[in-house]
Amino acid sequence: LRRKSRAVQASQPIFIALVIAGCVVMSTTTIPISMEETTVNDQSGLNASCMARPWVYLIGFTITFSALLTKTWSAYRVHRRLDVDSITLRPVHFFKTLGTLLFVNIVLLLSWTFIAPLQWTRAEGRSKDEFDRTIDSHASCKAESNSAAPFALVAVLLNLGILIVANVLAYQARDVPIEYQENRYIAISMASILQALVLGMPLLFVVKDSPQGKFFVQLAIIFVTCSATMLLIFVPKMFAYRAERRNSMEEGRRITTRNVNARIGSRARDYDPDSTDDRMRNEAMDGGSRSDNPQA
Repeated sequence: LRRKSRAVQASQPIFIALVIAGCVVMSTTTIPISMEETTVNDQSGLNASCMARPWVYLIGFTITFSALLTKTWSAYRVHRRLDVDSITLRPVHFFKTLGTLLFVNIVLLLSWTFIAPLQWTRAEGRSKDEFDRTIDSHASCKAESNSAAPFALVAVLLNLGILIVANVLAYQARDVPIEYQENRYIAISMASILQALVLGMPLLFVVKDSPQGKFFVQLAIIFVTCSATMLLIFVPKMFAYRAERRNSMEEGRRITTRNVNARIGSRARDYDPDSTDDRMRNEAMDGGSRSDNPQA
């Protein structure tokens, strides 16, 4: 809706579109992690929801992070090359980064899906009644003989490693002057994502036997990842757009005031008091002459 505003054009619409698309896809990860026997009765559907979790989150994360990485890399190139004042980013640059990261993650996810797919399993808990019967159980997504662990580890290390490198580049290019200080907000958003993942991954391991705790930590990671990106990227642009619109309205009022003053001045110049007084004096003399010469 605001594609023509200065704040959007300076940030590039393709960058904004990729950030929004990635966050939307990431947020939909809450759907498969919320599924259980009460919502899906089919075992194959539950297995599919297990495998959909890494697919949806990693693809959404890749879409958003590719846009942030492209912007950060361009600022770093300006920082390293003293003879270059600016670098023009075209949509093809964003799609190259997105295609590379998507290819790597999709190959990894396909290997994970075909070799060690996650399956919905329900295990009995430790609580028992007075007759030594199990009274609780919890469900989880696991692969046979824990064969999914290497794929999950590679996915985490790969994306976390690229995220750490991007944070280092953003820190080194922190002094590069970019309109609306966009590199500063991108750096803060990537640092927030890194903190969420570094703190969230160990917590997931700690609460792996608690369905409620695991569900809460997963939601927290998704929420922080999406909100840190959306708020830090779009809120400054909203304020910049409001300031731009306010300045435009003030400039419009100044132009209107100038035009009105010019019209008033033009009318004042057209109005000549001396000529008006002469006209009134002549009209008075004509009236007096008619009264001195009555009609016959």
